[in-house]
Amino acid sequence: MAVGTRRKLLCTYLLISFLTVLIFEIFIIGNIHQYYLNSVSSALKNKAALAGRFYNNFLDFGDIYSNSKQIIDLFAERSYQLQITDKNGNVIADSLGIKEKKNLDYEDVKIALTGKNSEYKGRQADSGEKIYAYTVPLTSNGMIVGAMRFTTSLEQTYQVIYKLILQLLVFGLILVATIFIISVFITSKLMKEC
Repeated sequence: MAVGTRRKLLCTYLLISFLTVLIFEIFIIGNIHQYYLNSVSSALKNKAALAGRFYNNFLDFGDIYSNSKQIIDLFAERSYQLQITDKNGNVIADSLGIKEKKNLDYEDVKIALTGKNSEYKGRQADSGEKIYAYTVPLTSNGMIVGAMRFTTSLEQTYQVIYKLILQLLVFGLILVATIFIISVFITSKLMKEC
């Protein structure tokens, strides 16, 4: 009878501790994922908004072809790719120096060419790499003349997220094992006193 009671008590301690750690870890993992992706998104949106306002307020006097090099020189960084398209979605300038003329056939570029800011989370068509892109329209004299697309890789961000999740899961397992050992000790002490 004492063995059955001890087993039930241990199982109850283990179940409660496991469920508590599981709920805690799900909550933390969700917040870690959201925090890192929102940080990337926010940084890119701010850069795009600044560059878009600069173009629309100070460079709208010339054509997009002559102004695109100046935008690339002012706003390009190594942490993201900056592409400028004409009103048909054709790339006319690229911060990576890609000379190949191609059409950016992405939904975010199409939406930006209608006059709205847009974002894209997904995979790069040619490489399969996870990316985040934010695209803003470029205007001249109130007319849309092109779009500016900021793209960054999410591969390193996901590596950091996965590393943190792994560490959190290991910590959770150690915590559950520690609680189990303490529960065995407490249960055996209680059973001796009874």
